[in-house]
Amino acid sequence: MAHQLSNGALLSIDVQQGSRLLANLLPQTTKTQYRGMVATHQALVSAFSQSGQLAVIVTDVPPFLRQNGWFGRSLLEGEEGTDLLRLQKPTPSAFAHTDLAARLRSRGITDLFVCGFVAEDGVLNTVKDAVALGFSVTVIRDATIARNAKGRARSFAQFPRVSTTDEVLALL
Repeated sequence: MAHQLSNGALLSIDVQQGSRLLANLLPQTTKTQYRGMVATHQALVSAFSQSGQLAVIVTDVPPFLRQNGWFGRSLLEGEEGTDLLRLQKPTPSAFAHTDLAARLRSRGITDLFVCGFVAEDGVLNTVKDAVALGFSVTVIRDATIARNAKGRARSFAQFPRVSTTDEVLALL
């Protein structure tokens, strides 16, 4: 039987209007795959929040698009509160130039479950920084999209641990 998660958080990376547009431009990422990923992220965010675990919805707004609020608008629902945090990041990593690490540590969080769009950029950079900061990190395979198969293989080879949505949900 799986142990219960008591000090974990979900980081949902870049599930936003801008990434939906970009997903349509990628050859191996269909609209159906992207919609499926959004639905999986919504289920994860809801499950983490309902179980009293923190869910962090991270969106990316590159400096040249800061004036455009549309690009960084999250596709995920939920009211910010005790178990849900919304964070806008200025760089590919959710940790660079944000107070995310301090916020997680203040809650005693040590285990991170990371998923999002795309594996080679926002997810990989966030995972690398999280590991360097001492967090235990698991990437959720079926909730992470890559630009292509080669990029997916390269990125996933660098992740410390990989799991599925069902396996993570069983911990809650």
